[in-house]
This record gives sequence, C-alpha cells and structure tokens, in this order.
Amino acid sequence: MTLFAQSADGANKRPLPCRRRWPASTSRRRRSSSCGPRLPGFVQLSIDDQAAIASPATAAVIVEPVQGEGGARALSGEWLLRLRALTRQHGVLLIHDEVQSGMGRTGRLFAHQWFDGAAPDIMALAKALGSGFPVGACLATAEAAKGMTPGVHGTTFGGNPLAMAVGIAAFDTIANEETLAHARAASADFFERLEALRTRFPDVIAEVRGKGLLTGLKMIPNNREFMGIARDHGILVAGGGENCVRLLPSLLISRRRSPRRSPGWKRPASRRAGTWRRRRERADIDLPGDGRDHLDRRTSVAERVAIARAYADVLTAETTMH
Repeated sequence: MTLFAQSADGANKRPLPCRRRWPASTSRRRRSSSCGPRLPGFVQLSIDDQAAIASPATAAVIVEPVQGEGGARALSGEWLLRLRALTRQHGVLLIHDEVQSGMGRTGRLFAHQWFDGAAPDIMALAKALGSGFPVGACLATAEAAKGMTPGVHGTTFGGNPLAMAVGIAAFDTIANEETLAHARAASADFFERLEALRTRFPDVIAEVRGKGLLTGLKMIPNNREFMGIARDHGILVAGGGENCVRLLPSLLISRRRSPRRSPGWKRPASRRAGTWRRRRERADIDLPGDGRDHLDRRTSVAERVAIARAYADVLTAETTMH
C-alpha cells in the first residue's frame, strides 16, 4: 500500500533526476535504483498499517486489489471494503492500480467488482487494455475529476487514433460476458489442478494464491531457478515477491486434449476454429513438432518468445505445469 502525502515542495514541480524521465514511487530497490532520489511524499506501508490514512497530510492511498509483483496476493473483500470506508471517512482519495488485475484478469472486468461497494475514486489501466499495443487510461469519478480542468494535464501521445481503435476493440472483446465467464471457469480449473500439484509436491510448492487467472505459486526452491527450468521447457512464467512464480495465461486458454472437462469450459465461439497448423503458419516460424516439444537449450531468446506467443492462447493448464 502506498500513501501519497502532500508535499511543501510540490511533487509535480520537482526536477526529475531520472533517466527514464519519471520519478519512482516504488519501494523496491531493483525498480527504483536507476531513477535516482524517489519522489517525495510517497510512503510505503505494510498491508495492515492503516493508521496513517487519518493523517491530515495524506492525500490518497494507492493499492492493487490483487498484487502482481508483490507475489500474486489477492486482498480480501473485507480489507478492501474497510479501506474504502476509512478513505471516505477521512476525505482521502482511493486509487486502484488495476494495470495487471483489471481487464478480465480475475474473471470480472475489474478486480474490485468482486466486492460491492469497493469501487475507487481513481483507477489506472493499461497492458491488457491494448492487448499488446501500448495504451493506458486513467478513470475517475466526477467528484475526483473536478480538478482535471483543461490544460492541467496533457500527454504527447494521448488519444492517438490507432491506440484508441485497438483499445476499443480489446475492451469490447474482454468485456463480453462470454469471455469473462470462460476466464472464471478456467480459473476454477487452474486452482483445482494447482492445489493437486501442491499436495503432490509439498517440497516444491508451498502455497497456491492469487485470483482468477492472476495465479501465483509460492515456491520452496528459488523462484528464479524454477523460472529458468520452465523457460528451458518452452514455458514463460513471471516472478514475484515472496519467492513466487506468477502464471498469467490467456483469458481464452483452452483445455483441448484434457481428460476431464469442467461445466462451462468450452472456448468462446470466436476462438474455436483455430488449429495448431494455422497458428504455426501465422507465426511464420519453424516450430518443433506440434509446438509442445521441449525446446533445445540453444534456442535463442527471440525464438523462444516467438514460439511462446504463437501458442500462448492454446497452452493447457496441464502443459503449463509440465
């Protein structure tokens, strides 16, 4: 959880000693070290430390409903509702970072929608909003947006026609109830299978966590070593805090060739016609076998990425864990 406190210097007027052109608010040294001094006024707190919200110097609270790099930790509905009540009580803005947890990733369009009454004042979106094309958005209630008058905020590439067209197309597809229902069914099956694996390999997996298809495995061996082994087998997984590995499959992931199917597990109609062969042709690369063979250790990173992209939307949960 991050508190943004008012600063006498004026946070937006301070010169930016950052090679990336923006100041860092993260507490993670690996992320912020290249940005020089951190932006003043940001205070990182533990997830259970809420006393600072009542401070008259606190302007806003920024939180991820489901923490991504923090270790795929899904915040409980009770916690999010209590935070919402506290921010309202003390006149503090509540900002949700749904860059990773939003756009259907948890089985709802936005993660906070699992809990009635948890909606924020401001919400940040990106990543899946463009389904691979760079685009971001900042949503706000009418009350929170009162200060955003013309000329207060501008962006060089904001609203460019290509990004907006891509964003609209992606939004319409992801917001479709068939897509979201499929993601929920896939998630239920994923968690069932992963829990079975945890039971089978308690010396490897300590905990299955996350929400929807933002899934995390808290590892007992080093998570980076595990990621390397997965990469050697042609599977790209992400790391996370607390020694976690994150699994972030396509919302349209299929379970073809599975020995058992859950109710409602059918692929969305718009995706059922694809085949391995047609995906191989579209990728325009020479893939080993049907694309599931283990990759040679000498396969280049670029080739691995191309193969992963070609098959990411059809990898089954079973293949993901093997």
